[in-house]
Amino acid sequence: MEEGESPLTTAQRELREETGLLGGEWLEAASFFTTPGFTDERIHAFMATGLKRGAVAHEKDEFMSLETVTLSKALELIKTGELKDAKSALAILYVAGFRLGT
Repeated sequence: MEEGESPLTTAQRELREETGLLGGEWLEAASFFTTPGFTDERIHAFMATGLKRGAVAHEKDEFMSLETVTLSKALELIKTGELKDAKSALAILYVAGFRLGT
């Protein structure tokens, strides 16, 4: 997060910079600590809908590719252990269970 920037503004900026996507509607899905007892770092997870393509703004040392998957595919990736990133898995599970009622 940039100095004085809200979690929502940070999420919107990061989505645009990293993926080139611009979100129309935003919902704060969850907020959680990364490692309680060790640090007070908090992650804010958002769900953006109505996405539109824009220009990416990767930093010179950032290399990534994007893959679009359905929610059911994302849940399957978590179930099989292919998606190993805990913060991403938690955000997807939270949205599926508590925001969308899947």
